Amino acid sequence: LWYVPGSAAFHVAWTGCVELLGGFGLLFGTGTRLLSSYRDGDGDDVGWIVNLITPLSALVLFALTVIVTPANIYMFTHGATMGGGDGDLDLSFHAARFVFQVVLLCSLLTLAKDSFFFAWGDELD
Repeated sequence: LWYVPGSAAFHVAWTGCVELLGGFGLLFGTGTRLLSSYRDGDGDDVGWIVNLITPLSALVLFALTVIVTPANIYMFTHGATMGGGDGDLDLSFHAARFVFQVVLLCSLLTLAKDSFFFAWGDELD
């Protein structure tokens, strides 16, 4: 049930790359709009592609979080350790991680939804 093809190092690498690209997309999209609004006063002239970078990045990070959630459930149910450490992780670690994931998923989904709305806000009026 829990087997996923590929080595653990492979999965750590590809999820890390997706996290970095998603984070860069959030920073780039938001930074571009902020710089444009600072320079021109409104921030609406950055183009529709740049307007889509932030919500798409948020959706990618949302999907990644959903995809890796079974790995976190596996850690909880099988007493897995992080970094080859000795002993099981405390239940409070898993509870805090679960709460953080719920907050992260809610934040990313809200960011994506709101960003998509503001990307086409002028066309909706």
